[in-house]
Order: sequence, then C-alpha cells, then structure tokens
Amino acid sequence: MSSDIDVLKLELRPFIKRGFATGPGNVGGTTLVDATLVEAATFWDDCWVLLRTGDYAGALRRVTASVPGTLTLDHTVGGLIAPGVQYVMLTHIPTQDNGVHSNPEKWLHDHHSEANQVTIALAGAPGEQNLGPVVPAGVTRRIRTLNIRHAGTNDTVVTLLIAGGAIKDSIGIAPQTTRLWGVQDGAEFAAGEQPAVQTSDVTGGSTYVTPMGVEA
Repeated sequence: MSSDIDVLKLELRPFIKRGFATGPGNVGGTTLVDATLVEAATFWDDCWVLLRTGDYAGALRRVTASVPGTLTLDHTVGGLIAPGVQYVMLTHIPTQDNGVHSNPEKWLHDHHSEANQVTIALAGAPGEQNLGPVVPAGVTRRIRTLNIRHAGTNDTVVTLLIAGGAIKDSIGIAPQTTRLWGVQDGAEFAAGEQPAVQTSDVTGGSTYVTPMGVEA
C-alpha cells in the first residue's frame, strides 16, 4: 500500500493509458504483458510506463519496442512484472521527483558512471586501453562524454570501441590539444561488453582519455 501511495502524485499527472498486466512478463523484468494493447507494432515506442502496484511500484521505464500485447522496457524494473500489476502510460518523462528516478537530473546523478583516466602510449591495437570494467550483467552502460588530451605532435584519431570488436565512434584530435567529445544518448555498451579506446598516433606524446556516462 505504501508503495502505491508513494507514486500517487506521478500517477495523477497527464497520462494516455491506464492498464494492468494480463500475463507475466519475462524473468529479467524488461517486458510488460497486457493483452489489451492491440495497437500496431511501434505504436507505444518511446512512451513511459510507470508501475503503480506490485513489488516494483514506482519503477519508471521507457518503452523501446512494442508489439500487440507486449511492451519492451529500456532496462529491468528488478524482476518479473506479475499479472495484475497496475500501470499508467505517459508520453514524456514526468518531472515530479518522488525519489525513484522520476526526475531526469536525479536519475542521471544516481546512475552516473565514470572510470579513471587511461594513458595510451602506443598507436593502434597494441595501445588499446579498457575504459573501466566489463559492463555487469543486467545493465547497460552509456558513455556520454570523453575528455581527451593529446600530447602528441601529430594529428590523431581516437577510437571508442568494444574491446576487440565493433567501433562505436572515431574522434579526430589536433596535436597538443584537449577536446571534450560527447553525445546526448551516449555510446551504448551492453552487459558483458568491455568499453575500450585506441589512438592512431602517439608521435611526440601520449593520448589521455577519461570517460563519463550512465549505467543502469
């Protein structure tokens, strides 16, 4: 009962649908099943789901994919969403802060992720450095900014990538300069992936990189 009261102010904000889970979601807590959602695929994408009751009352999640009867959420609510759990759907994230990450700035603060500065002293793959630890199970890490200082005397290209795998972005850096690279949504690394960075040229000096982002 107390959890339901905690989210009452949010629930009373403008919403576009009120419903309840008609079946169990997945064990990972990233899907909500409601047979009354008969709209075409993608119809509910980018809406926000606020759970009103149940074990995870107060959880606020963005819909990343929707098909008739099922919503996929951007990250786990903590466990399976059981049949009968009540929810409301909103078109945008609320700004009322009830202490459970409904305030965007609070959410970013609570899920802030950063790693120590790394020094890249060798060019290319031999100099590749890991940016923090491997992403833990059940979460996603988004690197939103890289503070890059290049002490070398030649231009270099800093590459953000999955260690030994796909490239996320490449950033050109002039000699002996500092640059702050950033993207609003962040470069996404899934659970089990190792964020890493390389530089293409270290003639005359190393390249130094500090990452910051969110993990949830």
